[in-house]
Amino acid sequence: MAIVINGSGTVAGLAVGGLPDDTVDAGSLANSINSEITANTAKTGITSAQATAITAALPKAGGTMTGHLLLGDNDYIQIGNSQDLKIFHDSSNSYINDTGTGDLIISGGNNVRIKSAGGEDMIIATADDAVTLYFNNAAKIATSATGVTVSGAVAIGGTGTANQLDDYEEGTWTPAFAFGGGTTGISYLNTAGNYTKIGRRVNLTGYIQINNKGSSTGNATLTGFPFTSGSGNGNNCAGPIALVNVSFADHIHMEMDAGTVVGQIREIASSNGAATGLTNGNFTNDNFMRFAISYNT
Repeated sequence: MAIVINGSGTVAGLAVGGLPDDTVDAGSLANSINSEITANTAKTGITSAQATAITAALPKAGGTMTGHLLLGDNDYIQIGNSQDLKIFHDSSNSYINDTGTGDLIISGGNNVRIKSAGGEDMIIATADDAVTLYFNNAAKIATSATGVTVSGAVAIGGTGTANQLDDYEEGTWTPAFAFGGGTTGISYLNTAGNYTKIGRRVNLTGYIQINNKGSSTGNATLTGFPFTSGSGNGNNCAGPIALVNVSFADHIHMEMDAGTVVGQIREIASSNGAATGLTNGNFTNDNFMRFAISYNT
């Protein structure tokens, strides 16, 4: 049945009772209009392409898009009652701009990743685990339950090699005596040592007590240092020591020669400053030593 509205304002073709109550709603009316536009482009003056676009339009109340949303430079996607969140691109950069009073929250059920356009990792935030920062797709800084882990050096006050702190370590070591390099028959009541290494610098302390000096002869040395000292005369070093039940006439100290892992226990003559190594003969079977020394690797 056709319904015709003529020029005189009368309606023809509508029978009384032809439309039951509530059979026409906004959705069916819109679909009817779209269908009429599509089917009767000659009557409406709308082209077939325009009719297709009208039919495919997203309803104001919402719906599912099946194509792309194409926006030009400086055209915004605005979200919120006051348009607090804007997503847009200018001629150079892309922006996510939140101007509201709350926070901008990015969340994920597993990992949250920020990648380069080429797919390289830049930041990975793992739920209940590490947040890792990358340089050129290589992990450099990662958080942990105890702090952070750094892969590589930390530059302080500059970017050159001299400004790079590339190591920090704390630990224990076991000091020991030797005479002329030999350790025959030496026995200990107690030994203990601690060290802290910051970059190339090693700071260590120790305590050693023997109850038998053994039978090896020659100059006394302290062995077991955790790191080899650096080469070159600039890395020679000396440190204070305290000896009990050891005989000597003048001042004593411990020297560490460059490129070694042993300390030489020496007596310094008050008269002329000459250094003489202590030997097995200066020690008893019940002596101990406390010491501290700092050196470069």
